[in-house]
Amino acid sequence: MFEDLELDLALSEGQIYRWYGLSLENLFPTWGTVREVVLGVGAAPRLVRFLVHPRLQEASPTTLRHLAGLAEVRRLLGVREGWEVLFQGDGYRPDALWKGMAVEYDAGEYSPKTLRVKLGAFEAYPAQIWGTTSESRRRRILRYAQEMGIQNPLQVLVAPWL
Repeated sequence: MFEDLELDLALSEGQIYRWYGLSLENLFPTWGTVREVVLGVGAAPRLVRFLVHPRLQEASPTTLRHLAGLAEVRRLLGVREGWEVLFQGDGYRPDALWKGMAVEYDAGEYSPKTLRVKLGAFEAYPAQIWGTTSESRRRRILRYAQEMGIQNPLQVLVAPWL
């Protein structure tokens, strides 16, 4: 589990329970810092707890959510080697790189314009891998990529992180 936290930098309480069968109380303070944040997940704000790598103790709630989403994508891909989180990405840089491929997580809040900007910007990479929260968001990303004629291979995973 420590190796995962080193790679992912933040894991949600739900991920820790699903992946390792552990509660945050079993891990703190040995493995990192527990942060409680309020996120606007779905229709109503929700209190979510994260295990956070010591170097990201002051990360924003949005960053923690994004990192947990990326962790879910990495886990679905079965990746351990060649993974690099770029947690301070912008519209032109992906959230992570995997062996030179762009990896982006859409937590369901990107506007159509932002999705298109990111899809276009990441065409400079050998391939794009996206994760998102739902099948409807997955279809939207694929539709925009098709409309834009994206030429690099595109994979979009449904990767809910709660």
